[in-house]
Amino acid sequence: MAFNSSRFRSMKRSIRRLQNAQQQPMSRPFAETDPLEQSSESEQIITVHLEQNSSEHMPSKTLASPSFNKADVTMQQLIKSGREGMLYKAKMTHGTIRGHTMFTCKIYKDAAKHEQVQTEVSIMRNLTTHLNLLQLVDWDITDVPYMLIMENAEYGSLRTFLRLNKERLCKDAELQHLFTIALYHIAQALDHLHSKMKPIPFRWYPPEYFKHDFYEFKGDVWAFGIVIWEMQTFGTVPYPDLKTSEEVVRYICAGHKIRDPEECRPEMLQMMRDCWQEPYIMRPSFLDIVKVLEKILENDRDYVNIESCPFIVAVESEDRD
Repeated sequence: MAFNSSRFRSMKRSIRRLQNAQQQPMSRPFAETDPLEQSSESEQIITVHLEQNSSEHMPSKTLASPSFNKADVTMQQLIKSGREGMLYKAKMTHGTIRGHTMFTCKIYKDAAKHEQVQTEVSIMRNLTTHLNLLQLVDWDITDVPYMLIMENAEYGSLRTFLRLNKERLCKDAELQHLFTIALYHIAQALDHLHSKMKPIPFRWYPPEYFKHDFYEFKGDVWAFGIVIWEMQTFGTVPYPDLKTSEEVVRYICAGHKIRDPEECRPEMLQMMRDCWQEPYIMRPSFLDIVKVLEKILENDRDYVNIESCPFIVAVESEDRD
């Protein structure tokens, strides 16, 4: 696998098409709990079987009938735990779900409102296919626990991927180039979706939310700056010296910014600072960010061969049927 000028031109054509495409609304993102409160069980292999549940939460109307039975879904590994529910790496014990044996399964907590879940399903069904989005495969929201089936997230969450590869990843020019490519695609997807990611944890919230109870898409730009910081620090929890949400809120409202990561390339450091500008109207749009990343990629060497970097470790996968 290699990144060269022809692939870069292809990316540029892709973003031009996205700029001319009609904007699509984004589904509510999966909100994680405070990372400091999470246990290490997200990296443990677990197996859970669900039984079909006849619940009082029967909706009056569903979007479609599921093509699978919940009892045939086996949860093999917890990817992420959040306020709304859990994301698992899962598989079918019998047959497939629309051709998928391995997939990502989102299970909502019993307290989740059916209307909210139904809205999320409707939005995900209408999203156009994108390289950086897990596509919705099937769902069962006829009774609790509500369940969404998405494409297999082979490498797990970004934080888990970075932590597993921390010792092997060398902070050289090729690695920074690959990080830039990853950020380019993330920004590209966010510009495509024009998202409003309100249910994100406090460590990703912008100061205007705490001060004025105000959130709009420039708040997503602030959060994107935090994502850059996470990638540059190999999955370190933002504001690692602050243990509680209250400390984080006070720190942000006082005008403090997260400390600069070590050995960060200047272009990425400047982009982080731009994403955290106040007032929020001073922050760039995702279209602006994509243009800057395009320029960085263009200025980098025209050819980066990553076949010489066989050190990337995926989340351990089970045998496929």
